[in-house]
Amino acid sequence: STSRPRLTAAAVVSSPYCATAAADRLRGKGAAATLYRLHLTLALRRFAGAHAAPLAAAVAAVHALQCATGLDAFIDGLAAALPPSPTAGGTAAATVDAAAAFLASASTADRVPHIRTPTLFLCAADDPLAAPPPRAAVAANPHTVLAVTARGGHLGFLTGATGLGRSWAEDAVTQFLAVFAAGGAGHDWRVVPAAARVSTGT
Repeated sequence: STSRPRLTAAAVVSSPYCATAAADRLRGKGAAATLYRLHLTLALRRFAGAHAAPLAAAVAAVHALQCATGLDAFIDGLAAALPPSPTAGGTAAATVDAAAAFLASASTADRVPHIRTPTLFLCAADDPLAAPPPRAAVAANPHTVLAVTARGGHLGFLTGATGLGRSWAEDAVTQFLAVFAAGGAGHDWRVVPAAARVSTGT
């Protein structure tokens, strides 16, 4: 059999590592959170409609997903497919437990300590959706480096005084990966890429 090529480096941009934290951010009252919540709810409804047949095998109330009036309603509909909590029974607490379990199962923050491929995490403090990965876990793992910028939004990172220029995130990721493409990372590859440092004035 043909062996798969080894991944030598990776970059993760604006990923919602903790689904619970992401849902909490989207429940915010700010304009950005409201717009993201509306956009995501509509996108999820379209997804449910386009994949109704395969979803029906796991989620009985597919129609409810297609008609969900908000993000929490959609999450509750998906969570209903999970096995009920043995302690909550059929109470309202069961719905809360199921939703919490669903969000926890969709999170990847607890996997950061297990990363063995050099990885750059790039995110913005003002991201209305994705909170940064656990700083302590990233710092403790010799294979990961974290760059958190003050501005950038969700997958934005736009240049220019008006914030309408090109995204500099591509430059930061390219600079990071170029170190490994050159054939050797050396001992200082965990330095934040220059594009990220310049964009934040650090």
